[in-house]
Amino acid sequence: MLLTAHTTADATGLTLEVVAERGPEQSQLDSLFAGLRADVPGNADGALDPDTLPHGAEPDRLLEDLRRIAAAADAHEVGAVTA
Repeated sequence: MLLTAHTTADATGLTLEVVAERGPEQSQLDSLFAGLRADVPGNADGALDPDTLPHGAEPDRLLEDLRRIAAAADAHEVGAVTA
C-alpha cells in the first residue's frame, strides 16, 4: 500500500496512517484514497490532526526536519523547471 500511495495521483497531499490487518490484498486503492480529506498545503499537520501544538512550539528537531524537507522540495522544483 505504501508504494501504491507513492505512485497514485489520488494520494497526493494526503496523510495516511498505516495499520496492519489480516485479509486479502487489495488490488485497487484509488477509491480508498479518493475518500480521504486532503491536507492543507503548507500545514505541518494532517487534515484531521487536532491543533494541540502550535507550529512554533514543535520540537526543534521536527522544525529542522520540516525546513530541510521544504528546501529539498524547493530545490527539486527549481531543477525540474530548469532541466
